[in-house]
Amino acid sequence: MAQRGVQDGSEVRRFLLPAVIGFGGILLLIPVGLPGSLIGWIALVLFGVTAALVAVASVEMNRLLQGFEIVQAVAIFCLANALILGITSLLGRAEERSFELAWLISGGIAGGSSVLLVFLLRNMDPLRFGTRYLVVPLLAIVEGYILLRPDLTLRNGFGIGLLAAGASFLLFSRRTDGVSSLSLH
Repeated sequence: MAQRGVQDGSEVRRFLLPAVIGFGGILLLIPVGLPGSLIGWIALVLFGVTAALVAVASVEMNRLLQGFEIVQAVAIFCLANALILGITSLLGRAEERSFELAWLISGGIAGGSSVLLVFLLRNMDPLRFGTRYLVVPLLAIVEGYILLRPDLTLRNGFGIGLLAAGASFLLFSRRTDGVSSLSLH
């Protein structure tokens, strides 16, 4: 059991550098500076804490969902979301809203993405599943460059390259136990 923990720790360290490289690419692409006020610094720290909590929650959800069938896991996931939405709507202002087709379409898309999210959370390695935070911005940026054709600066080109390199390594490298990276089993 201790040997497995050592392998898992080295596996995490092996994937940390590409994740940091990809995150550095995102930071190069977003034209932001450091906050100039105390409230800005507090917001930045809260953002970092939230990102860390999302990472921990993703790993824990993967572990917890292993004991359930996919239908049960989707039901648990949707029930948790419904409870949170119900509590926030009770705490918020109660107002009548008309039922519109847009609400139905939005709910269908959210429901479908929730089922896919639970399926992937349950079946993928959490380290690989985390690459969605690199791949989605990469695809959005590449799509934007194709559609809008803005000038490609050295900073943006380098940021896209770092983002693509980090995401590619995380998605396509083999684990140390020989399991293919894109395998769902």
